[in-house]
Amino acid sequence: MSKGTYIEGFRHATVSPDDHGAILQIVAWFMLVVMVLATVLRLLIRFTTSHIPGFDDVFVSLAMLSGVGEVVAISIAANEGLGKRQDLLDAEHIHEVEKNVYASTLLYILTIALAKASTLLLISRLATAKLHLRTVQALSGVVISWTIAAIFGSAFQCEMPRPWHFLSTSCFNITTFWYAMGAIDIATDLGLILLPGWVVWDLRMHWGRKVVVVSAFLFRAVVIAAQITRLVFLRQWAASSDLMYPIAFHTAVVMQTTLAVIVACIPALKPFMDRASSGLMGVSLSQMAGTYNLSHDVPMQSLSRRSNRTPKGNGHNLRPDGSENHVTISSSTKKGEEDDGSEKNMIQKTTDWDIQYSDQDQAIRRRESPDADDSTAHDVITPDVVRGHTLL
Repeated sequence: MSKGTYIEGFRHATVSPDDHGAILQIVAWFMLVVMVLATVLRLLIRFTTSHIPGFDDVFVSLAMLSGVGEVVAISIAANEGLGKRQDLLDAEHIHEVEKNVYASTLLYILTIALAKASTLLLISRLATAKLHLRTVQALSGVVISWTIAAIFGSAFQCEMPRPWHFLSTSCFNITTFWYAMGAIDIATDLGLILLPGWVVWDLRMHWGRKVVVVSAFLFRAVVIAAQITRLVFLRQWAASSDLMYPIAFHTAVVMQTTLAVIVACIPALKPFMDRASSGLMGVSLSQMAGTYNLSHDVPMQSLSRRSNRTPKGNGHNLRPDGSENHVTISSSTKKGEEDDGSEKNMIQKTTDWDIQYSDQDQAIRRRESPDADDSTAHDVITPDVVRGHTLL
């Protein structure tokens, strides 16, 4: 070998006029890395703030694992010959491509469904009104129905015992089926964009912060664009005389799958959590100066701006429904510190309670802490209406 001569080594994947499979693999593995990083970042933020993962974190993790399986399946299909001219492949390789495309399709459906479920669970944590919660439940029912129909239709798209044999003439109209499924998928994605805006708009917070929180869910429009692109390439793929060679449709499937998981992670990222503040995204409120700690199991107490000590219950139930499951709210402002307008970072909802009590309970008095400016001041709850702020 003469000096300066370079001999190119073996390439695992090459692009040629008759083989585009390498392009599909490059896109698939790049998007897989981004998807995994986004999911890991979300989980790290959750564990470093609240220390307790929610069900939405569990579902987005499952969606990530399913998305990894989808990418691996389509990558194996590309190794077996997907993206090559069909006349260059033997029957065995064609059979392997069909089985792996079949598996990737089922994992595609599962990933999309799990990513939607994660977002719905996150929205349900924002919702406080019954109408909001019922809307979330209704949309969840649509997603579950879509998932069952899509999996069932894809699993039996061709005659048994080889339902993956999409090159045969014994399959139903796959294009019409996926157009119907795609339309429902787009409709549910639109619901996942509009529903958070409706929920957040009823919360007491600055409109600018509302815009920031809602914008986190607007990224789902990217998934809608990916679905539309997928349906466009689906028609082109189905009309092709060589179903092995076109890769645009399969690339669009990978893009939509991974983007669905990435977009599901965005609302839980730190900038949006900081904007939402007081527990909206499951942040530990005790780590945020100027907000209030919120627990789930103790009676509702008086809220003193100047005291960081929560008084013990006096036995009076302020809940109109008589339930014993109440909330304690205590100020996180240190003793002696002034309130510097931290309420602007809180999400508050004003609620009116109608209180009925016996003659023996004419008034419920709350005594200020000893370090208050006026130690003799008392707050009397009148028998008519009590107006309070519920920090979400």
